[in-house]
Amino acid sequence: MGPCEGVTIGDDLWMARFLLHRVAEDFHIGVTFDPNHTWGWNGAGAHTNFSTQLMREKGGLAAD
Repeated sequence: MGPCEGVTIGDDLWMARFLLHRVAEDFHIGVTFDPNHTWGWNGAGAHTNFSTQLMREKGGLAAD
C-alpha cells in the first residue's frame, strides 16, 4: 500500500479495508467506515477544519 496511480487506488483501498477487518477480527474488535461512528463523540463527521492567517490572530474568529 502506498502512493499509486490511476484506478489502482481503488484496489488498494479495498485490500486495506479487508486487512483491517481481518486484523480486527483476530482481536474481537468491530470496524465501521461510517463518517461519524458514535453519537456524542467528537469524531470526523465527513468535514474538514481549516483556518487562515487572519483567523489565527487575536480576534480572528470574528473575521469574515
